[in-house]
Amino acid sequence: MCGRIVSYSSIEDIASAMDAIPDPIAKAAYQPSYNIPPSQPLLIVCPVGDGEARQRRLLLASWGLLPHWAKDMSLAFKTFNARAETVREKPSFRGAFKYRRCLIPVDGYYEWKRIGKTKQPYYFSRTNGQSLALAGLFELWREERLTCTVMTTEANELASEVHHRMPVVVEPENWQGWLDGHPDDANALLMPAPEDALSRYRVDMAVNSVKVDAPELIAPSSA
Repeated sequence: MCGRIVSYSSIEDIASAMDAIPDPIAKAAYQPSYNIPPSQPLLIVCPVGDGEARQRRLLLASWGLLPHWAKDMSLAFKTFNARAETVREKPSFRGAFKYRRCLIPVDGYYEWKRIGKTKQPYYFSRTNGQSLALAGLFELWREERLTCTVMTTEANELASEVHHRMPVVVEPENWQGWLDGHPDDANALLMPAPEDALSRYRVDMAVNSVKVDAPELIAPSSA
């Protein structure tokens, strides 16, 4: 799964890296964070427009997908992740997978490993220090609330030592295929990241509290 995200890069740097145009509202509202939980805003890259006018836009979306038929926002706490193996079948996700795919730019994410009665947090990021683009889906709920979910798949060997699931990382050469490709081609991209793409290390237990948000959260733990 993927239940906590880090996004500390400036919106200008993210827009440049993703070849996307920042939405004015997103540009004004975006706040870098080292501890983003579900229900909070995430930056997403969506394709907007048709033909030659089609472009990538950088928007803010609430983390937790709400399909048009959702009665209230409580469903979002169950839909912040979408499993690659069932995304084309689940009513909550199948429409978005077919028509509304996005990229979610992040600097890293946390995952927890159960050790006895405790859960030790680990920080995952790209080995070369660059940002990650996670596969995502988006929906506009009740024509007023933009929402999103993070795609997950089975973990590669590095990640499986911490958790059996991991977010789907989309490499730059596949960004356009994920955003605009045929669903069959997009489905083929829902694979674990290569073993050398990510690095991980233990971090302090302070990240367990969503109230804590500071650069020190991604520092390697000495414990």
